[in-house]
Amino acid sequence: MAPSRYAAEAVDPKPLAEPLKFAFSGKVAKNRFLKGAMTERLSTWDPKTPTNRGIPTPELINLYRRWGEGDFGVLLSGNVMLDYDQLEAAGNPIIPLDAPFEGERFEGFRKLAEGAKAHGSLLHAQLSHPGRQVEQKINPRPISASDVQLEGDVMGMRFAKPRAMEKEDFEKVIGGFAHAAEYVYKAGFDGVELHGAHGYLLAQFLSPTTNKRTDQYGGSLTNRARIILEIADAIRARVPDPSFSIGIKVNSVEFQDEGFSTEDCRDLCSALEAASFDFVELSGGTYQSLAFEHKRESTKKREAFFLDFAEKIIPQLTKTKAYVTGGLRTVPAMVEALKTVHGIGLARPACNEVDLPRKIIAGEASAAIETLLGEQDFGLTNVLAGTQMRLIGRDQEPLDVSKEKYKDVFMKSLGKWAEAMGKNEDGSKFGYIDIEGLDLHPFGKPIEPSLRVRRAITANDPLLVKRILKSHPRLLHNPDPSPEALSNSNLHLAASLGHLPIAKVLVDHGHEHPDPALNEHHQTALMLAAAAGHTEVVHFLCERTPHVILRRDIRWRDAIMEASRGGHDTVLQILLTYVPEGARAAVQRADLDGNTALHFASSNGNLLVLRTLLAAGADAERRNVWSWTAMSYSATVQAEVYLKGLVTEVERRKLVRQEVEQLKNSVKGAASIKGGAVRVVEQDVELTAFAGFSIDMGSKLDATVASHQPPVEEEPEYLPYPATKLIIAQYWNCSRDPPFWGYLIVGTFFDQHNNIVWSTEIFAFQRDTRGDRRHGNDEEGQFVELSDSDSNTSQDLNDRFSRSLILAQTDSAYHHPAHIPAYGYQRHPHHLWGPSHTGSVPGTWITEFNPELGNWVNTWQPDHHNHI
Repeated sequence: MAPSRYAAEAVDPKPLAEPLKFAFSGKVAKNRFLKGAMTERLSTWDPKTPTNRGIPTPELINLYRRWGEGDFGVLLSGNVMLDYDQLEAAGNPIIPLDAPFEGERFEGFRKLAEGAKAHGSLLHAQLSHPGRQVEQKINPRPISASDVQLEGDVMGMRFAKPRAMEKEDFEKVIGGFAHAAEYVYKAGFDGVELHGAHGYLLAQFLSPTTNKRTDQYGGSLTNRARIILEIADAIRARVPDPSFSIGIKVNSVEFQDEGFSTEDCRDLCSALEAASFDFVELSGGTYQSLAFEHKRESTKKREAFFLDFAEKIIPQLTKTKAYVTGGLRTVPAMVEALKTVHGIGLARPACNEVDLPRKIIAGEASAAIETLLGEQDFGLTNVLAGTQMRLIGRDQEPLDVSKEKYKDVFMKSLGKWAEAMGKNEDGSKFGYIDIEGLDLHPFGKPIEPSLRVRRAITANDPLLVKRILKSHPRLLHNPDPSPEALSNSNLHLAASLGHLPIAKVLVDHGHEHPDPALNEHHQTALMLAAAAGHTEVVHFLCERTPHVILRRDIRWRDAIMEASRGGHDTVLQILLTYVPEGARAAVQRADLDGNTALHFASSNGNLLVLRTLLAAGADAERRNVWSWTAMSYSATVQAEVYLKGLVTEVERRKLVRQEVEQLKNSVKGAASIKGGAVRVVEQDVELTAFAGFSIDMGSKLDATVASHQPPVEEEPEYLPYPATKLIIAQYWNCSRDPPFWGYLIVGTFFDQHNNIVWSTEIFAFQRDTRGDRRHGNDEEGQFVELSDSDSNTSQDLNDRFSRSLILAQTDSAYHHPAHIPAYGYQRHPHHLWGPSHTGSVPGTWITEFNPELGNWVNTWQPDHHNHI
């Protein structure tokens, strides 16, 4: 039975899957999840022989291997201590100052790094010194910033009175941090995190409640933070590699009177950024005032314990990244937290399920497991987390404490463990609970490579896909056997999710060679991408496998029909651009029910798709097997009216063409119209600006829009689609004497080189240079002339002029903008006639759709460029 989870709304987890680059080291975390540091207490322990302490065990190595499989962006180790008797607890990993870069200890850290990083996670060692917070029975003479004792019983521990650090202590502590950093660097770690929170030594220096010094390490915040910056300098001296990352964990607040404040943290973070710290992890509290609970209602609603404080700290940081750890349990809260910080830390939830990030990114979980122990009792849930880590390290399934049965077993085992630790006079017992009274299950089953590759595809991890395919080349296609998956191949899965990097890897490995993979419905990966509207994947597959575009499934539908049915206009344009047989033939095809792409577009009411299909030559009168036309399926009245208008426009343009044929010999100025194309040739000195101007709708455009292919003069067979969605060209002879010629081009095209769909509107004309005159004859509907100096042209003249313009109209395919001398106008083409501030400066209006604004934005480009 699946575990119970916190209630959460369905929210897209995509922001959590975004990679995060650290500014100073250049390291890149593959997502926004950070596995928070926790005390595992799984390293070796010997109460009598200190040198036998702190060596990573197979259990600790195995635990981090499992977390590495869980798809965390960054893994933080539990606190790695710097001396045999300076410990947070027995069982801590230790790197003493004299530890050599070889031997059993070093190999343990090397294997830990190897397993943790195997699936692309970054690994940072949390380096820590307990200061006064070391159990009295481990070290009865601890050191601290000052001699302020931590009194009383804290979570079952008692602490001795510390002494204030002296010069030799500073040298040893700073040297210990630097040596440990070099040690883990050579073992394969990506960086370190200094533990400057929760009352440990560095936090003892930062807090005025524990730092009473009067020398250079006390007093002002600059002095209290001095030891941290000196440690960072020492680390960089020992590890000069600039890619080695340094971060820090600090308290955003201590919740103590006169303690380290949020304002202190804000100023400290600015200093840390100046010192090139890659990240800060914000936490809070001390042993005296635990902060792992909701202190007020606002934090309870936002889940994160310290997010309110982070909002006061983070805004001033420009390079250093910030994580917040503590309290986050649901995807909505995690995504919301990313509006304040750059990443989120998971600690206790990651012990109940080591692969929580993978499940969240894959959409398999919207929240963490909700245990029956609650979240407010930190001591209890902390022991549970340690127990779960102990089970996972031993390759046993963690307890599902969302179920009463497992909660009862845990509580009974807890009682026995607490009793045994209370009698632990010799200090030989360490670590967390050994569960009793339950048949423990082995940790999962080994993940089959076929499932691993599908998980890697879902997580959009191309490097992992490559590694798996290298080891298991037979899994290139890897049909999914689950009933609902229709035997979809790897490429089907990647295409349906829109994961372009994965699609490239699979196609480069030969996934579609010699024939495309088909699922049980005979659908190609391109069909799934087109149906989902994944533009980049569609473009890539069309470019690499254009012969797949017209493949049909068992219902005889193709990718063009799927894009039309989904209302994906840009995808449709790309498909029609690459279809080998030509756009006009492609849009005439029908499925088994006789439905064409136009039927599907009409049934979904997508107006842009309707216009695109009609421009490509779709037959609006085509009937399916039930004798219904596309118009019969109009999803909305708006779509029906729009479709009728488009059909009427198509018919009207046919009539215009016929009229143009009759008029073409009567128009003075050499406007010759051939095969549905417009061509202006030089026959008069006044038309020199138009010499070589050619727009030919008949030629097949095989290259991109930006190609330099010359216009082809063959007779057209169909409207060429590879360059354009729709071009409406209007050519005017505006004045006989002197000549005034104009050409308006309105349309959109797909720029294959830049993978952009453009909309362009150009008015090209030859201005009258022989005077400031204008005349018009609305009755005859022939001639109007305007010059640049007519800055106060009346709206009435505009209207009369607009009505008298059209002498010829035709569809045209756009060869290359270099053939068009585009001279500027001041307004949008719908408001052509007004004062021109551009004069005779060549240029174009570029119209792009802005998805953020939800509308089209017009931009004037005044230059002599050769491409739009």
